[in-house]
Amino acid sequence: MAGNLQALPLASMPHVNEDPFRPGSRPLVSTEPDMPPGVHAMLRVHGIACNDAGLAVLEAESQFARAADALDRHSADANPATVTGWVNDELHAAHLEHLERLIAIYARTAAQYATLAVEIASAVADGRPHPGQAELAPLPSDVLSLAELHVPRLQIPPSAVRRRWLHRLPDINAELSTAHEHALTAMRHAESTPVAFNDLRQHSEYSAPYLLEADVPATLHEYASQCALAVSIMYASGE
Repeated sequence: MAGNLQALPLASMPHVNEDPFRPGSRPLVSTEPDMPPGVHAMLRVHGIACNDAGLAVLEAESQFARAADALDRHSADANPATVTGWVNDELHAAHLEHLERLIAIYARTAAQYATLAVEIASAVADGRPHPGQAELAPLPSDVLSLAELHVPRLQIPPSAVRRRWLHRLPDINAELSTAHEHALTAMRHAESTPVAFNDLRQHSEYSAPYLLEADVPATLHEYASQCALAVSIMYASGE
């Protein structure tokens, strides 16, 4: 979501998806007069990419659900030897493969966005020069294997915000902590191997209980958007 935070209070910033564990779009970073254009551009382009990937997964989930329902409805009488049975089986397999491929794309995009957003926000909070975009962004497997290293919990110190934000700081930090814990929870509970989230086409040995867990990239996306919002707050002008 573009716009100035002064015109849109934090509490009223809407999410298209209310459930942080579900894929979809998230608010884009707001620009502030004192925010370096390069910082805004980096966060915004990653936010847009994540929204595109998340919405693609959301649409693919609906398509896969229809294919699974058709397979279930015709399971009693469908025969792979008949055209109906063959089509149901093939559509189900195709939609499953398509969905998992999109989840892997979403995971890679969200992993890059989350690591970049928390790194920039941490630098701004500490008063350090903000980092540029890394040439070798971490893969989803890196983030899942070393989550606390790549996506540490962000907290904004009082010294990093203007006085008008101080009364909101406990709530803002609580939201950051909650988003971070959601991401850790999704990654801890994933039954798919970390490397499977990188690119399924490169891992023919991959097997999961059913399909890749979409809540992993969804919660990383959510945490990234919260960290990007924190950057806007720390650059917010005024007293």
